[in-house]
Amino acid sequence: IESVRSAYFSQIIDNNQSNPRHLFNTINRLLKVNVGTSLPVSNQLCKDFLNFFSSKIDNVYKLIHAAPASSSIFCSPSFSGTPFSTFSQIDTELLTREVSRMKVTTCLLDPLPTSLFKSCLDSLCPAVLSIVNDSLLTGVVPAALKTAAVTPVLKKQNSDLDNLNNYCPISNLPFFAKILERLVALQPHSHLT
Repeated sequence: IESVRSAYFSQIIDNNQSNPRHLFNTINRLLKVNVGTSLPVSNQLCKDFLNFFSSKIDNVYKLIHAAPASSSIFCSPSFSGTPFSTFSQIDTELLTREVSRMKVTTCLLDPLPTSLFKSCLDSLCPAVLSIVNDSLLTGVVPAALKTAAVTPVLKKQNSDLDNLNNYCPISNLPFFAKILERLVALQPHSHLT
């Protein structure tokens, strides 16, 4: 039984070398790690986390603005190539190719499950293309795509659940925001290579 079990998990690990989430879930199952520490649901707790994480961000901003500006940080090396000054519009082929390469991950802010979005992409493509190209042309990201679902996750497993310092925020963006992010990242990357 032990050798069959070992072979089973070895095959899972071999087949999922490029899927860290699946590997970690498998390892947690093997080690019998309890990863599901859930918090009580309450409006006050949500507000407490919001205030706590917001104050951490505010403190980082204050530290950045209080730090003396070093001119060496802002000096760019001499550049002799063509500068990257505008984003190009994308076409249906590029959009379809990039969306098909993306993992199926759904955020609670998504209006459609990602699997449904991907299966209906041919019908949704004109609207998606219009929004993406408008964003690339104007440099403005729609407000709905700048919103993330934030989940507080314990930094260490046996930490005090009541101490907010023991949590880190994990942001989950809507799938559409990930599409835009991916398409935007392609252009400077291809310009530099």
